[in-house]
Amino acid sequence: MKVLVTGSSGFLGRHLVPRLQARRYDLILPRSREMDLMVFPQVEAYLTSHRPDVVVHSAAYYGGIGINQAEPANLFFRNTVMTANLFEAAARAGLSLRFLPDGSSRLEPEAAGADAVLGGLLATVTGAMAEGTWERLKACRSDACRWAFYDHAKNRSRTWCSMAVCGNRQKARAYRQRSGSR
Repeated sequence: MKVLVTGSSGFLGRHLVPRLQARRYDLILPRSREMDLMVFPQVEAYLTSHRPDVVVHSAAYYGGIGINQAEPANLFFRNTVMTANLFEAAARAGLSLRFLPDGSSRLEPEAAGADAVLGGLLATVTGAMAEGTWERLKACRSDACRWAFYDHAKNRSRTWCSMAVCGNRQKARAYRQRSGSR
């Protein structure tokens, strides 16, 4: 199965690509110079020439709190355009845009199996980008875990998927290292 991943060098992409490679998917990892998501004809031409079975959109225009405060309209515009182009790509990947009674929308996979899982991930990421909660999606710092989680902390400082499991294990390791080295 050919899987196209936008934003493969970004936060989500860096964690997703190795997992897709481990499952032996045929990955297509365009760089922004090859397919500018802001230019629909480029997106359309790239998708037409590469014919992916699944599109995972993990690209976003962001730069932290500073740019969020300095250029909120520019961020909103760029991510909206990229998301609009994503909807077109999603149609080709077997995802449908559903409008909800409250006026919001979401992407839903029509496929089954792995395609449905990747489609669900794509839909979740797209929703987080649209809601502005994208920066709260993180990967657990534990090398043995690396699970994705949503940071609910007010100060956005969580680093572990679960403090009771991964966080405590890391704290215990650090304590043993400090105590053993004295």
